[in-house]
Amino acid sequence: MSPLDVLAIFLLAAGAASVQSLTGIGFGLIIVPPLIFVIGAKEAVVVSNILGAVLSIGLLSRIHSGVHWRMALTLFAAAIVGMPLGLWLLLAVDARTLQIIIAVTVIVFTVLLARGLRLHMAGLAGDLFVGLASGVLRTSTSMSGPPVIIYMQGRQMDSAGFRS
Repeated sequence: MSPLDVLAIFLLAAGAASVQSLTGIGFGLIIVPPLIFVIGAKEAVVVSNILGAVLSIGLLSRIHSGVHWRMALTLFAAAIVGMPLGLWLLLAVDARTLQIIIAVTVIVFTVLLARGLRLHMAGLAGDLFVGLASGVLRTSTSMSGPPVIIYMQGRQMDSAGFRS
């Protein structure tokens, strides 16, 4: 890896972290697509997941009082269950196919969010479904946020709770 690659990763991570810090979401959506051109699709997913986890731990110390813990823990537990399927997908597909999956994920969720789609399935079943989908997307594309965003919008959470 060249010094220019390291600089590109740093700058992309700083930009994505800024978005995440302001909104509470978006690190993977911002960093993965351009990072693919720097280090490749599979590597971009892994780097994004590592950097995103470090960032999230740091943010949690700042926003923990606004977290809806029952829902967050249920989403997290379901995500853990979905992660092996996402990891299998990451390992099973070639880099070109993964690039297509990432592109389709970004496009589909951008369109859904722009059209204002909201999931109205609050409660345990909704938490489990969205957490599972989020876990699969986390380990396969590093973009676990969109299903959670659509779900939170459907639950009409206030902005502080949404970011937390």
